Amino acid sequence: MLLTFNYKRNSGVALIQVLLISAVLSLLAIQLNKSAKINTHLTQGFNDKTSALIHLKTVETQLLYEMLLANDRKVDKTGANFFGQPFHFDDSTVVSIQDTSGLHNVHFPSKAIIERWLSSIGQDEARADYIVRRLKDFQDSDNEVFGGGKEQDYYQVVEEQIQNIELSTEKHLSALLKGVGYTEAQVEELVSISTAHSFTASNPYHAPNKLIDMMYDANISQQIKELRDSGSYTRQSFINLTGIDEGEGISFSTSPYLDINITVSYGSAKMRKRLVVELIPFFKEEQGALSFLFVKLS
Repeated sequence: MLLTFNYKRNSGVALIQVLLISAVLSLLAIQLNKSAKINTHLTQGFNDKTSALIHLKTVETQLLYEMLLANDRKVDKTGANFFGQPFHFDDSTVVSIQDTSGLHNVHFPSKAIIERWLSSIGQDEARADYIVRRLKDFQDSDNEVFGGGKEQDYYQVVEEQIQNIELSTEKHLSALLKGVGYTEAQVEELVSISTAHSFTASNPYHAPNKLIDMMYDANISQQIKELRDSGSYTRQSFINLTGIDEGEGISFSTSPYLDINITVSYGSAKMRKRLVVELIPFFKEEQGALSFLFVKLS
């Protein structure tokens, strides 16, 4: 009788031990499976990001090479343009190219454009003169101040003193405008149509849609945008609508200074790159064919 009891008790203990081991093994299996799924997801994400980055670099190289060789920088893609309107380069890539000569040049600030900007953000247009003076003060090499202006050493960007002579990036322009009392959203409206990288004649034919809205009345700007959307926008149609033609200080040729945005979507990854370049097709032996003025990868 005693032996039977001990046998049953030992069998019960063994059964509990087996059940506990089974439970531990089950939990371990669940955890390993979960970890494997996480690792697989991380690995796939890494692979997608790597593939996206490789494809982005391939597109960048192909795009720049094509523009260096082509007359007037032409890109052989449907919808390609130089007024900043996005177009599909391939199934996974969207590109926008903005000829900087079509933007508002902050080195020579336009009172008329700044007045339109002030009006669009609900501010007093009379402040345009004041802002133009500020922009000029900020860039000149002397310490004399235009009426109502302030010299560049008054401003700072991310705790780094802005260099004299020029507004070298949009960040500097943004800081300057915030310094005279405008919000980040208001400032962005002007920064988005402005550039510090324009060194040629102005090209209103390549102005982005937002700037077109500021430069012309609603009827003309709407017709220009419709022509662009339909793919029938030409230099002659622009001349017919605006009455503006090439002449002193105005050229409809694509400048060598281009602001390019490339966005690649690959699986779960999305990579973006912005670069402002100078294309130098007829470069000397000691020169490069490209000069990168600004690069940002995100």
